[in-house]
Amino acid sequence: MKKHNLFYKIAALLLCFSFCPSSFSEESTTPAPYRDNEFPQFLKDARRFEIITLGALPFVSIQTTLGYSTYQYFNHNCESAYFPNPFAAASYSQDEQIGILLTSLGICVGIGLTDLIIQIVKRNNAKKRSLIQDSDLRINKVDQKPPKGPLPPPDGFFPDEIPDEDGVVPFFSSKVPADFSDSQRLDKYIASLPNGMNRSKLKSGVTEILVNGKKVKISQKVKAGDQIDIQWEDNIPDNIDPENIPLDIVYEDQNVTVVNKAQGMVTHPACGNWNGTLVNALLYHWGRESIEQLKEGSDAEILERRRPGIVHRLDKETSGLIITAKNRDSEEWLQKQFKDKTLQKEYICICSGRPPALKGDIRTQIIRDPKNRHRFKAVENTDEGKFARTLYHVVATYGNFSLIRVRIKTGRTHQIRVHMKYLNCPILGDATYNKPNSEFPDATLMLHSCRLKIRLPGQQNLTTFKAKTPARFLEVEKKLKKKYPKNGK
Repeated sequence: MKKHNLFYKIAALLLCFSFCPSSFSEESTTPAPYRDNEFPQFLKDARRFEIITLGALPFVSIQTTLGYSTYQYFNHNCESAYFPNPFAAASYSQDEQIGILLTSLGICVGIGLTDLIIQIVKRNNAKKRSLIQDSDLRINKVDQKPPKGPLPPPDGFFPDEIPDEDGVVPFFSSKVPADFSDSQRLDKYIASLPNGMNRSKLKSGVTEILVNGKKVKISQKVKAGDQIDIQWEDNIPDNIDPENIPLDIVYEDQNVTVVNKAQGMVTHPACGNWNGTLVNALLYHWGRESIEQLKEGSDAEILERRRPGIVHRLDKETSGLIITAKNRDSEEWLQKQFKDKTLQKEYICICSGRPPALKGDIRTQIIRDPKNRHRFKAVENTDEGKFARTLYHVVATYGNFSLIRVRIKTGRTHQIRVHMKYLNCPILGDATYNKPNSEFPDATLMLHSCRLKIRLPGQQNLTTFKAKTPARFLEVEKKLKKKYPKNGK
């Protein structure tokens, strides 16, 4: 047995460490429910340094040992014909073995530090390139590897038909008394109440009926303790008329019109906003006649006449890109892409607060807020409501404000606003989901659809449309830059 085996013991131990999995696991450091978040950068750097340093150590040790053996040989002026075995521990004293290991370790630490410096420089340069330059936002790819597990079923092409905030929608709420002993049809029960609605009004004007938070028909039977919420609309006009309203046209051909919608404009006529909408403006721009409205019939027929050419929508206070169809074939072509999710929609927003991670993939259900029927809220661990998915990436931070770009994978009403609220950084100027901000008391909703990537009718390649950053964003950003350092506190 060899007398000096310290070299072998230490080398074997380091070799084992170099192939051990890192103790820093992305899964263990990623907070739920933000899947695919980037866990703290210093942990990533530590893991990379560990792998490079310890992984290189056995190989560097071999090279150092060979070098020392060669030095030994030539240092004796080749007087001896014996060339020592460079891997035989007995050939070296214990001090020599420790010296070889320390030298090897020093070289490996130097390699690891050099790599770390290179990565930091690359990362800083990438951050600079991703920030706003010349008052325009450079949008990079946001897609991340999706979490394991089945994806939810595909959504319809036009989710959440009637926007709440785009018009004053009448509500009726009533709770069936606890001593109500009968089981009665909902329409008959409502008609029997002192402040109820007759059955003809229920059939013609109702847009949504909820019993205990679930959507039902007017024939649903109610019993003691049931909570009834009814939404309806009155005074439907006979026609939707063309109106001479200026539009910011980004692109137009014989099939589609891409518009940079102004903040404050409703997408299509609905309760409380029967004129002054994007549809009214498009009818005039396209040279169309007034469209007669149906007051009875299926929901699909009624809504189709209210939104000719509309295949998706933006909230009233959200500005930015929206694509519209000039004919039925183009409408079906675009609708299919929204249904199959083969297009890309990106937004920018300025939020009050900072998200818990620089980027993330939010997946929740979205339901109506039971405390406020005009609001929605994100919930987990339930099948209630509708599934919503949002990807976000923080572009820059100024004090307690964040400039964020967002890509939505579903199209729920108020989705981005609800998910930003869910991250505890609601959008600045959002009167529904945020409080007034003392630094920007006059701010309006800081949400803008800045980029749309879609296949135009008859084309196989995606076409990208971009909208300039609105003036309200530039004004807020200018004030933030004056008061706070970029990416500072």
